[in-house]
Amino acid sequence: MFKIKLIILFIFIFIFIFNNFVYAQATEKNDKQKIVLENDFLVLINNDFDEKNINKNVAEFNLLATYLNKQNKRTRRSEYKKIITNILATEGYFLPEIKFQRNAENKKLNIIVSLNKPSKINSINIEFQNENGIYLNKNSAKYQELIKDIPLQLNSIFKQTDWDNTKQLILNKLLQKEYYQAHLENSLADVDSENNSVNIYLFYKTGYSYRFGDLKITGLYRYNDELVNKYNQKIIQKNDIYNIRRINRFQNKLQNSPYFSSARISLDIQNSKSINNIEKNNNTDDENFAKDNIKIADVIVNIREKPAHNLSFGIGYSTNTGARLDNRYQTANFLNEALSLETNISLEQKRQTILADMFFSPTKKRHQHGIGMIAEHSDIEGLNIKRYAIGWQNIIQRKHLETRWSLTFLKENYTTSTTKFLDLERNTKALVSNVQWTWRNVDNRLNPTSGEVLRLQIGLASKAFLSDANFVRLHLKGMHFYSFNQNNIFTFTYEFGKTISFEKKDDRNDQNYSNNKIPQDYLFRTGGTGSIRGYDYQSIGIKSGSATLGAKNLALTSMQFLHWFDKQWGSVVFIDAGNAWDDNANNTEKNIAVGYGVGARWKSPAGPLGLDIAYGERSKKLQFHFALNIPF
Repeated sequence: MFKIKLIILFIFIFIFIFNNFVYAQATEKNDKQKIVLENDFLVLINNDFDEKNINKNVAEFNLLATYLNKQNKRTRRSEYKKIITNILATEGYFLPEIKFQRNAENKKLNIIVSLNKPSKINSINIEFQNENGIYLNKNSAKYQELIKDIPLQLNSIFKQTDWDNTKQLILNKLLQKEYYQAHLENSLADVDSENNSVNIYLFYKTGYSYRFGDLKITGLYRYNDELVNKYNQKIIQKNDIYNIRRINRFQNKLQNSPYFSSARISLDIQNSKSINNIEKNNNTDDENFAKDNIKIADVIVNIREKPAHNLSFGIGYSTNTGARLDNRYQTANFLNEALSLETNISLEQKRQTILADMFFSPTKKRHQHGIGMIAEHSDIEGLNIKRYAIGWQNIIQRKHLETRWSLTFLKENYTTSTTKFLDLERNTKALVSNVQWTWRNVDNRLNPTSGEVLRLQIGLASKAFLSDANFVRLHLKGMHFYSFNQNNIFTFTYEFGKTISFEKKDDRNDQNYSNNKIPQDYLFRTGGTGSIRGYDYQSIGIKSGSATLGAKNLALTSMQFLHWFDKQWGSVVFIDAGNAWDDNANNTEKNIAVGYGVGARWKSPAGPLGLDIAYGERSKKLQFHFALNIPF
């Protein structure tokens, strides 16, 4: 065992070294020119690099290196001087002294740059003028809010990035709320190179202050305006202050619906009207600035509907369930009643599924009701299951939180062969009421680098309502993403489950398995891609001969480090650990299953595609895992 762990550790170290080697090779260029920094001087030396003296002005060194290394031997001294002068000016160094010396020994050119003191910001003057030529009072709360948190500050070193970001930040604040036509009229950074100071001046024209008018919907063919208004749900209300975030929120809701492929929302500026009531929805404490400067504009919602019918076919493969054929049909206007219908036939080697879901359009209270049915057959780890279910659900989406209430009636038949007991066959049924909360706050749904996804489920079944057993099922799953930088991401995953049964052991066949009356769908098995790598899919649970049955308890955790080499390819190292066990399990059955290994990632349009190789300590073998790696 120690040797295997040593090999895994060696692989981790090798990948880390290889990553850095590839990165270094990718950034190195032939015949590149090297830069050495000595005290307050930057020295450019062709093909001789001495890193020991790089101890001051590191940012300037790196900046010069980026641009000068792109030059060739034919670059003239005047061009070098121009390049260096322009680059250093972006960091606040103006009029540097640049000398050229020929090395007598190796006859290579040294460029010595003497840096003056960096120029600091001496004054900042920012002005805002409305459509009527009135200037915003600098003592007003609105003015202070607009200039809050700008990168440029008094007595700070003038830098080009801060200058650009300041201009854009203030403009964004104006455009995002209230001032639809705002623009930067004039900007000036007045440099006093003798005194090493810079005076800043920015002049913005805000234009009119806009309010939302009526919704004007265009582009509808099969649907009516009422359907679009259901997705608005008071996001945009008449007379409210124009806000780009509200527009984006409304637009995203429309585009994520099953009815519309695109939505473009804008203000009808051409037909806007002036209003004199500044008391309502006045967004500034400077009444003189707001007076006679408010307009109301209708909101134009240009819609493009999705095709009435969509039929697709697909093929795929996963190490969990094998090769897959898919046939999917979708329509958002079933029976010409704006009912969203989706059917899917999925044929996998280990599982075959037929399902149909139908959703109604959202209600005014943001509820979306749906009904569905499923028929499924699976043969995984010696457990052959046939299940049929029909159910209702109600989905409520509020920003990052999705709440899903459901009621499902399920009938299940499962059999096992080659069991140490008699051949086990059970028919079970349950009517389960379930509530599920999903918190999703990630920067990218398909390829997250930061944020978290959490899901909590609580299910309840009773003999008094069409169920063979009384039980409660609890299930919690979470994924947390931490980004050290753009290319290095750490993921922490955990999952816990508990089925609380109020039944005694079934005395007919299996004296040790107490879950005979609970459908397997409400018990827990684990192992494979997405859970504990290094083990077969759903191979960890209650052993009954060669079969693996569902258990009442589940606990697992996973830690993974991902490094992207470039925009498409990356590698991971990981360790997974967990188990699924029953309440009466012995110490051996409660032992934690551990798997660890390495893998490769490729960014596909549907999300990161992963190929992992993992060693399972309990299984004593290596396993390959291949699947799409996206959050649940």
